[in-house]
Amino acid sequence: MPQFPSPASQHVVSADCQRCPELVSARNCISWGNGPLDASLVVVGEAPGAGHSDAEQWQGGNWTGMAYTSRHSGRTIRALLADAGFGADSCYFTNAVKCFPSDGEGSNREPT
Repeated sequence: MPQFPSPASQHVVSADCQRCPELVSARNCISWGNGPLDASLVVVGEAPGAGHSDAEQWQGGNWTGMAYTSRHSGRTIRALLADAGFGADSCYFTNAVKCFPSDGEGSNREPT
């Protein structure tokens, strides 16, 4: 299993961004980018998934505040990249949309 990123590796731009009111009301955490700023590879997702608040560690960006930290996609992409020679120290993970876009039912909707 890949190493879970250190919370110290996240790069918070604004402690409580309010620029997207619909996203603010649905998020638990802002999912900031994480990893070294001089990374050789940048992985950009669309938006953080809902995640699972009851997960042991890999809860997802909506709960951890860090991109690609879910049980499924986070572990999978990090493991695949590590197998390809891109360990945690050479990748920066982020999302284009920083907050979970809820459909009101707890699932993702297309961000607007």
